[in-house]
Amino acid sequence: MPGCLSPNGLMVISKNALEKYGDNISKNPVGTGPFFLNHWEDDKLISLRTFPDYREKGNIDVIKFIMPDSSQQAEVLFKNGKLDIVYMVASDWLDRLKWTGMVDYLVQKPLGTIFVGFNLNNDPVNKKSIRDAVRYALETEKSVFITNRGNAISANGPLPPVYNGFDDMVQTKFNPILANKLLRDMGYNKGLSLNFYVWEKTISRHTRIEIIESQLEKVGITLKSTLYKNWDDFTSAVSSKECHLFLGGYSSELIGDPGNFLYSLFHSNSTYNLFNYKNENVNQLLDQAFREANQKRRHEMYREVVKIVLEYTPAVFDSHVKSHYAYNSKKIKSLVVNPYEYIYFHRLETYDYSF
Repeated sequence: MPGCLSPNGLMVISKNALEKYGDNISKNPVGTGPFFLNHWEDDKLISLRTFPDYREKGNIDVIKFIMPDSSQQAEVLFKNGKLDIVYMVASDWLDRLKWTGMVDYLVQKPLGTIFVGFNLNNDPVNKKSIRDAVRYALETEKSVFITNRGNAISANGPLPPVYNGFDDMVQTKFNPILANKLLRDMGYNKGLSLNFYVWEKTISRHTRIEIIESQLEKVGITLKSTLYKNWDDFTSAVSSKECHLFLGGYSSELIGDPGNFLYSLFHSNSTYNLFNYKNENVNQLLDQAFREANQKRRHEMYREVVKIVLEYTPAVFDSHVKSHYAYNSKKIKSLVVNPYEYIYFHRLETYDYSF
């Protein structure tokens, strides 16, 4: 994959630390930031302590990252004052937290896209008419409104709103009559059964799965849905010969230029291309765009990529989830978050409270 200036990808590792800890380097982090590792319990707790010689002195001595077993547990912990900051607040408790009288929100532009993807290697979704029928049957605007309660917006295409200049490029809209016609023309007068795989972290509520099932059932498509909690199990199932549809997502690595986003999802050589989408024109355009210095010409190439992708329908683009940060307004005056959704804890403005 071509290199890019990604804040998530440029991580310099200490040579001395790597030689000392080897494969255990992830449990012995060495860096130059405002905090250092204090305590670590797998899947339970990570504690950081302030680094006194850092160039910016904050007013927080210790940060504890708690890993709840579920969003429900996180909500309870927050309400009981055991958590002070929650990232990616689940849509079903956005309103409930407001009524506690102790929460404020910080909301940022969506960085990612949720989609219903197709495994293009497998029959019958390797046929465009079937994929189009699924697209016409899904009323994404309605389902996003029902299940996300304001913390997501309906998607028109593959790119999230952080990328400008693509608003006029939209996928085909909800049309159940046309969906029925396409299925009949393909010989599926008695209906069609498809396997649907979902990674649990993609959804905040199982209602999303039920709505997708219901909308497709209305045009004669029955889904056999399977939920996966483990990412490796999910990707293995998606790549199998049994997968027809899957609910997945991808988030931006580089804001401003969509090349990395489009490459990751749609280039034939990308490991993130779970659709098994192969288009030589798309490959060439993306490869050329990475070498193109002129921003206008590069943008035109990306628009051509999006146009080709939308015509082929490797996925139904569902939604863009907003980044909601809930924080305890009794302790914290404001959060400082960069565009890549990293909280600057050393710049937190707090009230006179012992953390």
